[in-house]
Amino acid sequence: SISVLIGSMIIQGIFEWLNLHHLSRWVFCLVGWWVDLDVKKYIAMNRFKISLGREDDFEEIWRTRETHLDGVKGFRQFNLIKGSSNDEYTLYASHSVWKSKNDFENWKKSKAFRAAHNSGGQHQGIYLGHPEFEGFKVVL
Repeated sequence: SISVLIGSMIIQGIFEWLNLHHLSRWVFCLVGWWVDLDVKKYIAMNRFKISLGREDDFEEIWRTRETHLDGVKGFRQFNLIKGSSNDEYTLYASHSVWKSKNDFENWKKSKAFRAAHNSGGQHQGIYLGHPEFEGFKVVL
């Protein structure tokens, strides 16, 4: 996708040189839009309810765990995000970006997925229930 971006910049430069400023902006915007859609097509999130006072423990688990995501086809980005707290728990979500839903589904069937999730159930008292999955197709 970087070669596409460089190509669009060259085309933009040619349009600028030909004094076709209005076209150069459109080419750059259209190619940028296409490159962005190529990168972000599916977002997978798990919501976690974490016992009050155990937030540091939960974050340390994620900070030190081996994700086994390097080199997984279609994987783009991961974030652990922290939400608000109420009287019972603090809300967190794991947020991963994938090239496609199919890539995400294939990862869930892989050895890498099993390796990343082999320590489930070892952290009693931290989680309030099971995580809640949400999947989203990127439309804009």
